[in-house]
Amino acid sequence: MSCLFDSLSRFIQDERVDGGLMRKLICEYLKSDPKMIDDMTASEVAKNETGLNLEQYISNMRMGSTFGGALEIRAFTKVFKLNVLVNSIPNKKEIEFIEDTRYRWIVLEWTGNHYEAVE
Repeated sequence: MSCLFDSLSRFIQDERVDGGLMRKLICEYLKSDPKMIDDMTASEVAKNETGLNLEQYISNMRMGSTFGGALEIRAFTKVFKLNVLVNSIPNKKEIEFIEDTRYRWIVLEWTGNHYEAVE
């Protein structure tokens, strides 16, 4: 399981939502090719970042050993109506994933190779 999905699942008020189910829910959402960042669709973002088409990208992301990243965090904000602040420790930056300023914020730390929920 990926630490990103495990960390995100800790903020959901449903004990059935673990890292595995979080990964599945996010992949299902991405499959619909929604608008994600600056009017770019999930397929456009996946192609730009990885060179894979959306089907290939999601197939890869469904594997438990594949790390999630910005696209998955953005999908999380849309599915769960939460904003995410990522404290990036290596470059001492805060990265905001804002879905709606009225939504609650959650915080993750990124060490460069590991996400951790900050509660």
